[in-house]
Amino acid sequence: MRKVAALVRPRAATFVDAAAALDFFYEDTVTYEEKAEPDLHKDGAKAMLDGIADKLGALPAFDVEVIQTTLDAFVTDNDLKWKDFGPTIRVALAGRKGTPGLPEVIEALGADRVRARLHAAAAL
Repeated sequence: MRKVAALVRPRAATFVDAAAALDFFYEDTVTYEEKAEPDLHKDGAKAMLDGIADKLGALPAFDVEVIQTTLDAFVTDNDLKWKDFGPTIRVALAGRKGTPGLPEVIEALGADRVRARLHAAAAL
C-alpha cells in the first residue's frame, strides 16, 4: 500500500484526491471512463493489448526497469508511437488516461492482474 500511495503523492493535494487516484489499484474489475473507453476500440488496439499482455506475462522479473525496457521494445518492434500506445494501455489497466508512470502502475498491479486486465480490455 505504501508503494502505491507514493505513486500518487505528487498528484494528490488531499486525501480525497489520493483515494480517487488509487481506486483502480484495489478494484477487481476496471471501470472505464466514458471519455477514455474509445481508445480501446481504435484500429489495432486488440492486437496491441493482447501482444503486450503476452510480453509482460513472459517476463522473468517484474520490476520497473524490466517493464520499461519491455514496453520500449514492444513500441519499437511494432512500429508504434508512444502517444498511441501509452494511453490505450493506461485505459486498459486503470480505466482512465491519467495515471502515475506506466511501468510503476504495471509493477504495482502485478503480472497476473496486468495480464488479465489487458486481455479483458482487448476482448471488449
